[in-house]
Amino acid sequence: PVEVDPRQQCSGLGRAPGRQEGGGVALAEAVGRVSSKHRYLRITHDFHSGFFAKFTNVLNMLRLALDQDWRAVVQWPPCASHFLASESEWRLDPFFSSAPSRLDGMQPARPGNIFTYVMDVEGSQSRISVDEPPPGSLVFELSREQVQRLHDGELDAARTIFGYPYGEFGHLSDRAYNEQFFFAQRLAATRLLKSFFRPKEGLERYVRQLQAELFGAAEAGEARSAVLGVHLRGTDKHTAPKIEPVQYVPYILKFLTVFPRGLVFVASDSNQYVKRIRELLRDRGVGHAIRQVPGIARGDEMSGLNPFQNVSIDGFKKAFDVVVDARLLSRCDFLLCSFSHVSEFAIYWSRRLHLHEFSWNL
Repeated sequence: PVEVDPRQQCSGLGRAPGRQEGGGVALAEAVGRVSSKHRYLRITHDFHSGFFAKFTNVLNMLRLALDQDWRAVVQWPPCASHFLASESEWRLDPFFSSAPSRLDGMQPARPGNIFTYVMDVEGSQSRISVDEPPPGSLVFELSREQVQRLHDGELDAARTIFGYPYGEFGHLSDRAYNEQFFFAQRLAATRLLKSFFRPKEGLERYVRQLQAELFGAAEAGEARSAVLGVHLRGTDKHTAPKIEPVQYVPYILKFLTVFPRGLVFVASDSNQYVKRIRELLRDRGVGHAIRQVPGIARGDEMSGLNPFQNVSIDGFKKAFDVVVDARLLSRCDFLLCSFSHVSEFAIYWSRRLHLHEFSWNL
């Protein structure tokens, strides 16, 4: 591979490996010999973030590739040495530290690619795939610094989707809910998800099964009980103050006042938060309304680590579990949450952005 510097011709991208023969080939000359359908952006993953933060970066890098009229290839774990600090860091990365679980007979479409374990990639006109680009392709990759800049909205000529206010929009987190900001982000993300990504059918079957068991079905002549989805983010919160379980309680009680037969589906990365919200609601006589998925991978209560940082839990199971939680949250009638990519993806996946209008961000 030839190291090239595409910053001038390619809108702010830094060094990237090119698959051209010979050394010292100028990018303009190399690009001129390769048609747009053979120019690829390899979408890897950034370190030290959870599954949906990584998924947000997938959306942003795909958007960048589409804007450049390139193709995209999603490959987790990363394949380029310059993207890694060291081989040992890759081996210790929690997402790839163990063999895949055989949940519902599911296996990755590509060995070692955790993204294809939970998601199908549906490339419109072959704009995106999980396969290695064909020989003769020009393949670009972002450095870790560039991925972070893209995530924060600071990469030149790139259009970033924000899961919530951070980076250049961090100031919005100190103000009242900005409906215009959130709707713009959610609409852009929803369009990409609808066009290019679909949860695995095995995962979806499991979600439908859980939905029937946890939410119940409509009784004869009556509508199904209303369901409030509650996402409690309890670990690794650095971008905004944590929201403690007790702060959710008044809103849950108001919901149950309006919907006496209503149910409350709780999703969280913290066993301690789940235990606490159950205690608080039980003390108020409404503990019977709580529902949750059994056996979900959660963080280490002693260290406060997020599940993705907990190397004792199978990496594929962690991805599977958090997608299941988000898919169930997306099927709720209302959503109560704090800043998190998990709750944002629930809104992206809700029918016609239903939860955009029926959610409350604490």
